[in-house]
Amino acid sequence: MRKQDLATRVLKYHIRQKGATLLLGAFFLLGALLGTQVYRFCGEEERQLLEALLSMAPNSTFAEVFHRQLLCEGVLLLLLFLSGFCALGQSAAAFLLLFRGLGLGISGVCLAQQGRESFQLYLLILLPQTLIFFLLQLAASKEAAAFSMNFLRQLLGLSGMKGLSITPKIYILRFVLLFLLSIFAAFAVTLLSLFLSRFL
Repeated sequence: MRKQDLATRVLKYHIRQKGATLLLGAFFLLGALLGTQVYRFCGEEERQLLEALLSMAPNSTFAEVFHRQLLCEGVLLLLLFLSGFCALGQSAAAFLLLFRGLGLGISGVCLAQQGRESFQLYLLILLPQTLIFFLLQLAASKEAAAFSMNFLRQLLGLSGMKGLSITPKIYILRFVLLFLLSIFAAFAVTLLSLFLSRFL
């Protein structure tokens, strides 16, 4: 019984400590599941549009692919950064993770139905790429959600802005670091995708 009680306490402790991470990750998984169902309701025109968006142009240069990756991730990080200054910014963080999961689910089903070669593209390029940027987005979402809680508490009159665990300066510096990491990730993902696309 003591071992069971100890295991239960340890589990509860980790859930409390990692609760926000688990909840945000659940939104991503929910989006992926929804994406697999959404594709079934798409018409022929929508499916052709998705196939065109997911297919990599054969003559795409490194600069074009890198710029596209960096632009997409930069916009997401900017939205998350701004959501931290809103009392209800937690909902934006959850929605953006749901949106990324939705894209993963839709693209997976779409490419799986196009044949073996397209599904290999999904497994070798799109899936690892999505998971890498998901981890960065998850870290940014946690920062934005935690910082926005300060404004929610102030709005509810629970506490002021003094004595914050995350000051605006620290919040900005952390997002600058995340943006630098996203540049490095976009560079690595672009190299990998262009290299592997030659064999698919």
